[in-house]
Amino acid sequence: MPDPFPFPAHHSHPALYTLQPQPATRAAQLALWARLTTAYCAHQRIFRLDAARAAEWPLFDNAALGRRLGVDGVRAVLVRMVESGDAEWVTGSSSSGGIAGVTGVGAGLIGGSGGGGGSLADSATTTATTTTTTPTTREGKLGGGGGAGKEREVFVWWRALSAWAKLVEEWVDNAGLKNTVLTLYELTQGDAALGTEIHGMDPGALRRALDVLVKRGKAQVFGSEDSLGVKFF
Repeated sequence: MPDPFPFPAHHSHPALYTLQPQPATRAAQLALWARLTTAYCAHQRIFRLDAARAAEWPLFDNAALGRRLGVDGVRAVLVRMVESGDAEWVTGSSSSGGIAGVTGVGAGLIGGSGGGGGSLADSATTTATTTTTTPTTREGKLGGGGGAGKEREVFVWWRALSAWAKLVEEWVDNAGLKNTVLTLYELTQGDAALGTEIHGMDPGALRRALDVLVKRGKAQVFGSEDSLGVKFF
């Protein structure tokens, strides 16, 4: 079990839990949430985040403060994370670990955990100058009260997708397993993976990393969904 996550001071700021109406202030607010969410998921090794379930996590539900960011707010944070490349939407095929079928490819990681205090309005000045897209343009799609929004679950790339692909490739090289057929279970749950970063990796996230390697001609995935194998070159 990891140590308790060290929440920054602004996690106890009441205004953080209400979506702000002013665009620049909301952009700053969502940027704070995006950094905090990425850091939290990295600390807890969380690969997937569903808006409805995550709304009940200590990350978004501050019991000590008596404030909670609702499902709509969490979705707005996910939109921001997808737009910044720190997450991508889980769609039909990827929800069961299928290759591809995901939109908004995660390319990087915005730095820091957003530590330090300060008001949302103070943060707006710097954030508004660096944010090129505003999540408020998609508020209508986010729905109300946790309704049936189509986009509600993401892969969280607290490490870039390309970096995960590299880790998998390096593990195969170091283990001398090139040209060997491996199951997805062996890759992330087998004894050989113990003590490595890919041990315990979410199967869907693993498939996305393998997708990168397949496109590079470094791997081939075959078999049916319940018995997939992969061969590395």
